[in-house]
Amino acid sequence: MDAEQQRTDRQVLPLAIVYLERTLVLLAWCCLRQDFRKFRVDRIADIEMTEESFRPRRVQLLRDFVAILNAGAPETSKMILAGQ
Repeated sequence: MDAEQQRTDRQVLPLAIVYLERTLVLLAWCCLRQDFRKFRVDRIADIEMTEESFRPRRVQLLRDFVAILNAGAPETSKMILAGQ
C-alpha cells in the first residue's frame, strides 16, 4: 500500500532492508519507475518470489544507490559499504 492506502503492484530488485525513522524499509530498484525507491515493510501486503536473478547487477545497483543517498549529505552522516 502507498501513503494514500492504495494498493500498487511493483516488481522490484531488493537491495537491503534497513531501519529508518523507527520503521523497517526495503531499499530496492523499482522496475516500474526505473529508479531507486524505499518501501516501508509494514505496507507490503504480498510478496511473490521469481526465479529471475539480478545477481550480476546487484552490487553496482547498491553502490549507485548509496552514492545517491550520500550526495549532498554531511561528511559525518554518509553511508559506507563494507569493503570499499
